[in-house]
Amino acid sequence: MLSHFDRDNTIQHQDCDNRFTPDTDDITLIKTIAADSVGWNWITADLDQIRKNPAERIALAESKMNIVFFRSGFNGMKPKFQAVKLISAWDNIVYSCNTARQPTAFAVSAKQANEKIEVICPTRELVRVKSIR
Repeated sequence: MLSHFDRDNTIQHQDCDNRFTPDTDDITLIKTIAADSVGWNWITADLDQIRKNPAERIALAESKMNIVFFRSGFNGMKPKFQAVKLISAWDNIVYSCNTARQPTAFAVSAKQANEKIEVICPTRELVRVKSIR
């Protein structure tokens, strides 16, 4: 759906990668994707990568990727509202990632009507971030 919606951009959307299984841990995912020559952006609603797992926080900090976190509350939405939120914020996500001067971590508001994307910090500094509000 996102590929159809975003056909004007030159962004590849990867939601199925044969290198991984459903059991692949996040650190392996992050490091493998970060090592690709494509220059991926990591988009996630898994705030535990920052809050509870220092090893994942370090992997993200070392990834040299732009990282977009959907704030707390996103996971509690019904899937149809998550889809609306993602599509509503997508242009701002693309713009923020494309204009970042260095790999940067961003946060997307979980409020349905708010499409604001906020800069958290340069990606390399995520190792010091303990939470995203």
